[in-house]
Amino acid sequence: MKIIQVCPRFLPFLGGIETHVYEISRRLVKNNEVFVFTTDPSGKLPKEEVIDGIKIRRFKSFAPNESYFFSYELFSALKKENCDILHSHSFHSLTSFLSYLAIGKCRPKKFIFTPHYNVGAGSKFRDFLHIFYDPIQKNLFWTANKVICVSKYEKEMIKKKFGVPEEKIVYIPNGLNLEEFDTVEKQTKLYDFEILFVGRLEKYKRVQEVIHALRSVIEKYPDKNIHFTIVGKGPYKQSLIKLTKNLNLSDKVSFEEDVPKKDLIKIYKRADVLCILNRYEAFSIVTFEALACNKPVIAPNAGVFKEHKENNYSIFLFNNNTELISILELMIGKEFNFKNNLSCYDWNAITKKIELIYSDGE
Repeated sequence: MKIIQVCPRFLPFLGGIETHVYEISRRLVKNNEVFVFTTDPSGKLPKEEVIDGIKIRRFKSFAPNESYFFSYELFSALKKENCDILHSHSFHSLTSFLSYLAIGKCRPKKFIFTPHYNVGAGSKFRDFLHIFYDPIQKNLFWTANKVICVSKYEKEMIKKKFGVPEEKIVYIPNGLNLEEFDTVEKQTKLYDFEILFVGRLEKYKRVQEVIHALRSVIEKYPDKNIHFTIVGKGPYKQSLIKLTKNLNLSDKVSFEEDVPKKDLIKIYKRADVLCILNRYEAFSIVTFEALACNKPVIAPNAGVFKEHKENNYSIFLFNNNTELISILELMIGKEFNFKNNLSCYDWNAITKKIELIYSDGE
């Protein structure tokens, strides 16, 4: 089969959607011809490239604050393509809607949509735009042969918000390369207590609240070497750096980006706890990466995290910042020995399920 994956960004950018598209594509390419059509707002990356057998085409895009990713070039290129499978990713970017508009010309045998849908758009302005955007964008759900949701929580949101019928939706979670985590040994601790965040640095990710919580925890345990490691990049990074300086925490907070996966796993294994504060994650791959390292995760008592907690994973839920601080304080000085069974989240098995959707076998 000739498969075209469409996503707003792709490698070397890192994030949940980028990881998802890369992991399924590098497996699908073993038996198929796989293209990734994506955008490059910077204009600095190669327009065409092959990574692990995946044929990548990048197009100029207009992406204010690195959102929406409108690209007429991508739309024009899709109209000229013929393919068996057109698989578009991300409800929250215009690349999916451009895929929908191009269907009439490229006429794929199947159109598959993975929305990676979140309730919140990330800012008041984006939420405002969705008042007009959602009624148009919802056509994606009805045009798609199948809608793939990465969590049961996401599936229920889409059914409720857009009225998509049950038979059109299939639940296939995101995954992990489980063998990657087994090959990295236990790491020596650098601090008495290390808090970790991994992800894109946007205001709505609420990393700033962890920094405020860090100050409270340090004040209560002045004799402990407590540290917050932030791995990621994004438009809110400079604001976070400024906040750490204003709170006199520059020596207690470190920023890292473009960390190779093996080194990232070492950080997971070295840290004591992962903090995720965004209430509107559709799945949260980084949560499962931490769980694969048998580390506890602190997350909001909302959305998909309640679903993950019900599966008996080592997740601690909080309702407000006071509870967040309390959980962090309770963890200091304690050794945890969690064992999370994540065999159902293997990328190999997940890709096979997606390929069955492509080939009509379900």
